[in-house]
Amino acid sequence: MKRSSLIEFVLHLVVVLSASAIAVADGVASTAHPLASNTAEEIFALGGNAADAAIAVSLVLSVVEPTLSGLGGRAQALVRTQDGGYYGYNGMTEIPAVFKVDEQAAAYGYTTIATPGLVALLEAVHQAHGSLPIGKLVEPAHRFA
Repeated sequence: MKRSSLIEFVLHLVVVLSASAIAVADGVASTAHPLASNTAEEIFALGGNAADAAIAVSLVLSVVEPTLSGLGGRAQALVRTQDGGYYGYNGMTEIPAVFKVDEQAAAYGYTTIATPGLVALLEAVHQAHGSLPIGKLVEPAHRFA
């Protein structure tokens, strides 16, 4: 997908009052931290699309505000492609298969631990809609770590 294609990408993130926004020729990015907003601009400048920018921003937010946006979290994404197609991604936590609602014993302990879904969501979105190599999307977060 080309950078100029119309892609709307919504990543369910925690928004705080210190939100930062940047504008690029073909879009806008608004995040909770200036370094994350600058990352979106950087990814667009490399020829990335909105999915690439959202993935890189999510990784940067995991570094610069780990208590609000972390790799151990969850997310939902809605991608609209240039041809008008919509794709939904669910990166919410999953309950282990051994969990039984009707068993009180399963109400406590390791069998009730949910698996965070953010990383799986970012991978799925990248595989389906990303245009830059994943290494390019990780670089800004690595730089800020």
